[in-house]
Amino acid sequence: MAETLFAREDGLPPAERIDWVCSDLEDFLDHAGPRAEAVLGASLAVATWVAPLSIGRRPPLGRLSIEDRCRALHKTEGTFIGMSILALKAML
Repeated sequence: MAETLFAREDGLPPAERIDWVCSDLEDFLDHAGPRAEAVLGASLAVATWVAPLSIGRRPPLGRLSIEDRCRALHKTEGTFIGMSILALKAML
């Protein structure tokens, strides 16, 4: 998910950046508590299972190309459930 959220037109972010983001998220969740974990879980569920439908593709998000994943997240962010994508971006 992190590589999709941080992808740019010139490609995926470096692996070191993704490793750092994952480590930082783990540390954040250790201190933030169960409520933050619940928000993260719900946001990941929306991104995984609903976002692909926004571009007419079958879930889960991970089976799509990086281009389609980015397009699905971007399109979902502009809908009424877009706050879940914003929550992911904010936590990451």
